[in-house]
Formats: sequence, C-alpha cells, structure tokens
Amino acid sequence: VQTEATKGRHASIGVAASVKSLTEAVVSAGQYSDGYDILPFMVVDGVNDAGIVCNVNILPHGDKPATTGSNPNGDDLPMIMIPRYVLDYASTADEAVELLRNANVIAPNSDVLSAEMHFMIADADKTYVVEFVNNEISVIEDFIDDKPIMTNFYLTGFDGNTATAYYKSTQYDA
Repeated sequence: VQTEATKGRHASIGVAASVKSLTEAVVSAGQYSDGYDILPFMVVDGVNDAGIVCNVNILPHGDKPATTGSNPNGDDLPMIMIPRYVLDYASTADEAVELLRNANVIAPNSDVLSAEMHFMIADADKTYVVEFVNNEISVIEDFIDDKPIMTNFYLTGFDGNTATAYYKSTQYDA
C-alpha cells in the first residue's frame, strides 16, 4: 500500500494486513471494492518519506490481560492502527514514541483487532521496541550487544537469559 503525502502527513509504503474476505477471486471479479478503502489503514510493516520504519509482531496473550487503555487523557488508538499512525505523523523514532505515549492505546475485543502486539520503530539513528504491559507503554531501547531484536514474545523484563515478562517466566539460551 502506498500513500501520498498530504498536509501534515508523510508519504509511505507498506504491507497491508490481510482481509480474509478479499481473496484473489474476489479481486479479479471486481467485487468487494470497499475493502480497498480500509487497506491503507491496516499497514503492518512500512517506511515513510522521513525514513521511519515501523514493524508489528503479534504477541501471545498468555495470562496477560488485554490492553484497555495506556493513557486515559489521550485519544483512543487501536493497536492495529499504530503502524499507520506512526508512518503518517512521525519524522523521527523519538517523535513516534512520543506520539504513542500521548495516545490511549487499546486492543479492541474483536478478532485480530484484539491481538496484543509490539512494534519496532526505527530511524537512521535509533531503534525502539514498544510494548504495552499492564496498560502502560514500555519502550525498549537497550538491546543485547546493541543489536535490535523483536520476537513474538514480550521483551519487557528480558535480561538476555531469562524472560521475566509479565505473562510468564521461561529460561532462554541467549
């Protein structure tokens, strides 16, 4: 999906989340054209014209409760919309993190939209992994040997050998 720059928004290119009902047969037949309207809002990986990269990974729920709001003073932002929001409005990785600190991030209780996710946000100088644990934003910027990583497991509390994330404690080989 490619979007053009508009006043106050960056141009970007990214990979859109799948829409189960938007199959090749449906597209070829010219059906469900309204589905195309939502695809630019469902970007899961992308880069904008300022060089900001945002990637998403879905996380296991485990015993962790769903994120119901990270900042009650901010505007609601469904987790699945974070990549689109970052790509549209951030000019630096620091700015992207600040945008997310000011938003009220939620995981709506419906299908894939309710999935817990974390996000790698990077520019030429910095890389962050942003997670939401206990309805609070967690920004990881210190990585093992300064090599940014993001897996399908929470990094919050990870010390390189033992996952001490909220949802479970498991031994890992570093």
